[in-house]
Amino acid sequence: MYIIHKNFAVAPSENQRDILSTLNNPSIFGIQVELLVAALLGPIFEELICRGLIMNEFFYNSKYGLDMVISTLVFSLLHQHQNLVVLLPYIVFGFLLSLLYRITGKLQYSIIMHMSVNIILMWPLIQDNIIIFL
Repeated sequence: MYIIHKNFAVAPSENQRDILSTLNNPSIFGIQVELLVAALLGPIFEELICRGLIMNEFFYNSKYGLDMVISTLVFSLLHQHQNLVVLLPYIVFGFLLSLLYRITGKLQYSIIMHMSVNIILMWPLIQDNIIIFL
């Protein structure tokens, strides 16, 4: 997202503005909650909805991959982006998570992958605020 914003002058989405305003909040509790939600709780919720519910309950192993397509679209739209350039990384990541779930059949793998990516992307914020967790 950093590369897209620097090279394409795309305004951040509402979701990203909310995250930044929470992280810029001087409240230690606000930072802890945001990191916890974005790194741990968000991926669990999103994977349960997108992979667990959509791919299993609504479109179980559809012949033409409709389960993966719908799951990917819902995942990307959950992040509230206004244009395709900003939405594209979420579409790609959502498809990779859907593919991982389709291949393994294990929801915990997509949850762990999603958490790992979120933690890697948030690491500078976590590192800056590591004292909060001590």
